[in-house]
Amino acid sequence: MLHFVDALLDCAFFLYCVAHVRCMVRRSDCTETVQESFVIAARAARPYREGIGDGIGIWEAAMREHRTIRRRAARACSASALVVAIFVTFSAAAMAQAQASSSDPNEVRNWYNDPFFALSSAVKACVQPLGPRMTKAEADDDAHYRVERGTTCWLAHKCSKPNSYLYDADIAQAIRTRFKGDASLARTSLWITVQRRFVYAEGCAGVHFDSAALERRLSAIANVEQVFVRVSADPHAPPPYKTMPPSH
Repeated sequence: MLHFVDALLDCAFFLYCVAHVRCMVRRSDCTETVQESFVIAARAARPYREGIGDGIGIWEAAMREHRTIRRRAARACSASALVVAIFVTFSAAAMAQAQASSSDPNEVRNWYNDPFFALSSAVKACVQPLGPRMTKAEADDDAHYRVERGTTCWLAHKCSKPNSYLYDADIAQAIRTRFKGDASLARTSLWITVQRRFVYAEGCAGVHFDSAALERRLSAIANVEQVFVRVSADPHAPPPYKTMPPSH
């Protein structure tokens, strides 16, 4: 009987961690999902419950009497979440490296698919910024640092998601929605890059454009950590941001 209950508990710890991490990534209510994982564990034990009564009832009793379950689950989930955080970032880096290995080494592209888009396009002569695009060698070199930078936010308890890059798509969509048809961008050509909750606004705007106001509005968007506004008043002057190499 004790071995049976211990096996159920071990199964529950694993399922709890999986459910906890899934809820954390999806930002959903974890209570119902975690309870569901307990039921799944009990149902998995049905073939072995002959002669010991109702497996789910024994399970619930064991859970109530097991005083250390929360501490064990907390430790297990912390470790599981860390593994997931590293796995998510490493997977993206590995995918980028795989793409790079089969491509032209001199090709400049957005290997990691970071959000990069035009917010406005009134100044036709404005030079497009480099944004998140890089060469194969740069992508390879950046892989390790993305893993480290991506998980730092979660380890510092500043993010609920296990990787700060997981916020970028939602941030980009929020920016598109917030500034759609915005009159303040009427005489500008601006591009937005979002990387690990950092927002870069680069391009061209008139001399009277309020860069500080744009920075404040971008900073007010949920989950944005830092904003960098780099704009030029003269589209024919050297821009204050990196651009595509001349050969591209």
